Amino acid sequence: MQSPLEAYTPTVEEVIEQVIREQQLNVEQERAFRIVGEHLEHGTSQLRMYVAGVGGTGKSHVIQSIQKLFKQLGRENELYVMAPTGAAATLIGGYTLHSLLHMNVSRSGLPKDATELRTGWTNTRWVIID
Repeated sequence: MQSPLEAYTPTVEEVIEQVIREQQLNVEQERAFRIVGEHLEHGTSQLRMYVAGVGGTGKSHVIQSIQKLFKQLGRENELYVMAPTGAAATLIGGYTLHSLLHMNVSRSGLPKDATELRTGWTNTRWVIID
């Protein structure tokens, strides 16, 4: 028999608040994070969002917070995070655009095996490009 604590599953809003506290997001970071979190919970249409800022403003910190949110909700398989360079991808714990899109292209300009590409993206509902 499960104890009441084992059976408890936090709401999305509770997890959002927990991540904000743990990640110590500033006001602007929190605003961007909440937009994603609230859309994750209530959104029915596609969310397209652009977060701008010079280097050092915390864009990568917001991405890492979003990754943590998805992980704590058990939905990390729905999220891909990518960046154009290996260094940027490493910073956010993501992939390069080329590796995630299987862009080891043939002469025709198409991926050599689209089956692998389709399989990898089956559960993906969210994409973040840094």
